[in-house]
Amino acid sequence: MSNRGLENIQHLPKIFLSSMISEGDLVLDCTAGLGRDTLFLARLVGPRGKVYAFDIQDKAVEATKKLLQDEGLLKRVEVLQADHADLREWIKTEIKAAVFNLGFLPGSDHQTVTNAESTIEAIKGCLELLAVKGAVSITVYRGHRGGEEEAAALNVFTASLPGKVYSVLQGTHTNQKADSPYWIMIQKNRRIRDENQTAG
Repeated sequence: MSNRGLENIQHLPKIFLSSMISEGDLVLDCTAGLGRDTLFLARLVGPRGKVYAFDIQDKAVEATKKLLQDEGLLKRVEVLQADHADLREWIKTEIKAAVFNLGFLPGSDHQTVTNAESTIEAIKGCLELLAVKGAVSITVYRGHRGGEEEAAALNVFTASLPGKVYSVLQGTHTNQKADSPYWIMIQKNRRIRDENQTAG
């Protein structure tokens, strides 16, 4: 974990994820990128756990595999060159957590970026698979082409999630520029079918 403390927008979400992911869990990195979040998750799930990492870009898949290989943790991870919107085609069992780090691949030309449609579809898939008390962590960046639009759509979508089923929190640097990154955390409190039963 970064030693930059709260200067790193992912600091608090990673503390929370570290507290709730256990050895043997199944978790997803829905935006593998350079593999840093994948590595973080692979360490948390231990040798009995599994991480599935998704990215559509060749460079991201290669970078993630190399980082995991260098750290001796590649066996814990399935790195998939696939759209995270299609994750339900790959994942059929319950997951403990999922991580999204939106925007573009660091060091790239910014031509390939995440977008609201595929991101929200992927989040929906994660929520369907998510265990009770499991969580989805989303880091949102707004300073690139399409970033503000993606952020606005995510805010609308996450605000619409039923409050008795999910807890949704947001955090940002309130003393930084207006388009600074922020995080969204979603935790499942109970299954939707349980809520439907109690509502009746």
